[in-house]
Amino acid sequence: MTPYLTLGAGIGSLYGKNKADGGISSIDQALTMGGLYANIRLMEHKNDTLWLSAATAFGHSRNNGHASARDGSSTLAAKWNENAWTGDLRTTWIHALNESTALHCFAGVRYTAANRNAFTASNGNAENDRFGKADLTTIQLPVGAGLSHLSGKWSFYGEMSVLPDAGRNNPHASLVDSHGNRYTVDGINPGRCAVELQAAAAYALTPNWQLTAGYQMETTGDTTQQRVTLGTAYSF
Repeated sequence: MTPYLTLGAGIGSLYGKNKADGGISSIDQALTMGGLYANIRLMEHKNDTLWLSAATAFGHSRNNGHASARDGSSTLAAKWNENAWTGDLRTTWIHALNESTALHCFAGVRYTAANRNAFTASNGNAENDRFGKADLTTIQLPVGAGLSHLSGKWSFYGEMSVLPDAGRNNPHASLVDSHGNRYTVDGINPGRCAVELQAAAAYALTPNWQLTAGYQMETTGDTTQQRVTLGTAYSF
């Protein structure tokens, strides 16, 4: 909007399938998400600039899961929805190494809240298991560095960050099986510190339109999540 302020918004959809146990279990997922962001330039001096960035995003997913016993004797099917909100506030120092390449160093705080609705899982024989609602909240303190590079109509960016937990409430839910027995199901514990890698590229079609592509991986050692994105961007 001005040399000191940038505002933006985005919306998109993702579709995919998660498989486990060699394909015996699978989840079909459709995700809709949107977000807002703002970047404010706090300081500029020669080859150095300091930015304050804020972003918030929301996501809603629809899930259709199936699981089978290894011997094929039984199957289990269920549908459920999930919602997630996240907010990210960080400061970034950018140092121009030359006319086309810059070093980015950043630190900040990220808050995430997510929930999954209660749902019923059926084996097709009038035997149902009832899962209660589950919630997750985390506060992370991302610290990292990245590089950006401009080459003609192409722009590239890559970064690596460490995300230690400042607070975490892992998900758990109640379960009532088809025989009326009650249990508490604990969610996965992804560890107290994550490492995140990101890479992105953009090609300028016009002064306003860009084609974009990105890759993101987050790992805690015990769990790894990967994401690939393709899209378009419009700026004015």
